[in-house]
Amino acid sequence: MAAFGKTHDDTRICAMVAFLQKLPSTTPAQYETLTANAEEEQNHHHYHDGSLE
Repeated sequence: MAAFGKTHDDTRICAMVAFLQKLPSTTPAQYETLTANAEEEQNHHHYHDGSLE
């Protein structure tokens, strides 16, 4: 498993793992729904040394 270090907290890592576990049985429509806000969220949250900027 990749070492995320201080870039992601435990809650974020658990959410990523849960997403990856669901991915094999996810339909394209479900995937679109699940990832619809991901780009917007990623543009607003930047992690550096374990803190949000």
